[in-house]
Amino acid sequence: SHTRASNVSLIERAWNGEDGRSTFAVQGQHFPALAQAMDAIGTMHRRTATMRVIDEGWAHRWIDHGFDGVAASRSPLMGSNARAHALRTFLTQQRRFWTGRSLPLGLGHGDLSPGNLLFIRGADASEVRLNAVIDWEAGSSDSPPGLDEIFLLLTARALRSGEELGFTVRHLLEDPTLSPDEQQALAASRAAMNAAYGSVPEASVVRALCGLAWWRHVAGNVTKSSGFAGNALWVAINVDLVLAWYGAGTGGKWHDVASFPFSPMGRRWPEGFRRNVC
Repeated sequence: SHTRASNVSLIERAWNGEDGRSTFAVQGQHFPALAQAMDAIGTMHRRTATMRVIDEGWAHRWIDHGFDGVAASRSPLMGSNARAHALRTFLTQQRRFWTGRSLPLGLGHGDLSPGNLLFIRGADASEVRLNAVIDWEAGSSDSPPGLDEIFLLLTARALRSGEELGFTVRHLLEDPTLSPDEQQALAASRAAMNAAYGSVPEASVVRALCGLAWWRHVAGNVTKSSGFAGNALWVAINVDLVLAWYGAGTGGKWHDVASFPFSPMGRRWPEGFRRNVC
């Protein structure tokens, strides 16, 4: 359909294709689908990008936005002092990485996950073609290079493992290593990302992109719906589990983390946590 009001035009079109979550779930199609989606979003970014210096206005929109909503959410996983420390550490690290950089900023999707991709499968089990990138509600015109690609990598990992996104983000922060298949999928965007940041997959770059992609996701969710901030289990897994990594610091010591005697990657909840939350 096509509607027009004043000088604003809205065009809607029904796209054919299979939900990307089904495509990514097929072993032989996962990485080909990942590569095609990264190639497509990287191409759109490069064709729309202009060089800009990351200034205070950009940092406020991209890093500070959503702070109040995230700060107001609560879970039994972290004490208030630990949470405040972790939030300050996260914001400081993000601002230190981004502010003052000269980067090509361009079109970004903002929620590039398998569920927002449509694919058409071929006759062969491994043959798959990206047909559409949908749901641009979180789109922006000043996205940094590689951010959509890293968020897609995170959500693809979460889909493959069956875990909540918070576990996947935490794991990449702890071990910012991309698998050979993931590096191959990222190949089309590699040159642009290397030119922008110096080296990918250098650990500090992967962590900065991972952190910003995660923050945009959780901050956007708690801002648009009180249901997220009020869900203690969701906050614990997707917010506080990640914040705890920033709060631990380089020495690996926990700062007043309530009942945290477990490895996040071991999926064992602290004593009393299920009783309080589930």
